[in-house]
Amino acid sequence: MGRVWPIATTAACVVFATIILAHAGLLSLSRWQADEYLDFAFQRQFGWHYVVGRYWTWSARLWSEMLLALYGAAVNAAHRPLAARCDALLWAGLAVACLGPAWFGSRAQAAAARARRLALGLALFAFFLLGHGITEVFYWPAGAIAYIPTLAAATWLFWCVADGVAGRRVSAACALGLAAGSSEVGIFLVIGFSALALAWRKRAEVLSAPWLLPGVALACLDFWIVLHGRVGKIEILGPDSAYVHHAAASLGAALPGFLLDIVSSGRDVIVPGEIATHVAADLLLLLGGWCLAGSGGGAPDRGLLLLPLALALLVAAFATRAAALYQFGTICCERHETMRQCFIVLALLAIGLWAGKRWPPHHVLGTFAPAPLVVASLVLGVPRVPDLAADYRVVPRALAARARTWQSGLGADSDAMTLVIDPNGVLIQGGGGFSPGVYRLGKDTLWYNRGVMAFFGKKVLTVVLPPA
Repeated sequence: MGRVWPIATTAACVVFATIILAHAGLLSLSRWQADEYLDFAFQRQFGWHYVVGRYWTWSARLWSEMLLALYGAAVNAAHRPLAARCDALLWAGLAVACLGPAWFGSRAQAAAARARRLALGLALFAFFLLGHGITEVFYWPAGAIAYIPTLAAATWLFWCVADGVAGRRVSAACALGLAAGSSEVGIFLVIGFSALALAWRKRAEVLSAPWLLPGVALACLDFWIVLHGRVGKIEILGPDSAYVHHAAASLGAALPGFLLDIVSSGRDVIVPGEIATHVAADLLLLLGGWCLAGSGGGAPDRGLLLLPLALALLVAAFATRAAALYQFGTICCERHETMRQCFIVLALLAIGLWAGKRWPPHHVLGTFAPAPLVVASLVLGVPRVPDLAADYRVVPRALAARARTWQSGLGADSDAMTLVIDPNGVLIQGGGGFSPGVYRLGKDTLWYNRGVMAFFGKKVLTVVLPPA
């Protein structure tokens, strides 16, 4: 059996890397929505006063708001959208969070264990991309800047917990701090995990609480700002909604949809075939985590906080549904669906690893440890091949549409410009809320049209569909 594990693990790594690279090849489709135009226009006009004001009144995400401001400064300096470059850098950061701890946390282990850890790291990234919508988290800079760091922090924390927090308190504290300052779902994760870890102390390796404090402090600060800022505003529905600003109603209404999230793509549509596929993938994720835990080596008392982490991930996913109902009166948006699905993936693998550390599988299963994850990736990945191919065919039209928009917007010889809506692919969608028509700057101009005019300094905006 000694020669089997390198072949099996190498094959698994190739499959996972192929899935990641196939999606990375579509980064050129990264696109703006209306948010970037308006935010970067205001940032250019008001400078860091706008950035600080936005943090205190609208988007209490310390780290992601700083990244967004840096991205805006680069865009305003380059006079180019730089969308693909921004998203590629964020993807690279997520890859480091997936693969860095897998390698550097296993230097004292055998080659077989290190290789399987790398396979698990690649599998994490691959499953973040499969089985659900991906546009707003992975191909939209304003969304990616908040949610990819959150996902990287959750993955980083996953590795710290799997390897034993006792020897990685500083690293775990950094992961919690990154999550707390990246997005609201990160806040939910930090608060949930910290509470569950403290409740688990008598059975686990927390040893002392101080490493939890920096992340909790930042999470509480950002949460306080959100509650006293954006949450007080009615964004979509009126105050007579059954859910807007009604906590009990929002929590109750969120539960059925969350249960469906666990066995589906998160679209709130019951499709028997899709549910069967996701249930199979979920079971394979649990099995894969169990097999990998049994073959990964390390002290048997490590990873005792994996179960609290899994519960915290599920609580955070559920909280995004309840919070959306509370704030908007409806479920919003694809980015929340994506984060819920990614957190569910991490939770399932954490449960599998926890079970494997409690009840180690036979060593023969360890030889083929990545196999269940490979099968799960094929179950979710093979049906996506036609969609990927269709999106690759969209790339030339999308680049041409974007070039035409920016050429028109940067033209200095007229107060009018034309915006060509990015063509939709199958996976990568989103027109930014723009509708074809001619719009003139005035007091009744909708915010997303006003943002484009402000960014390019125009008074008349013509929005057209992309050429067929």
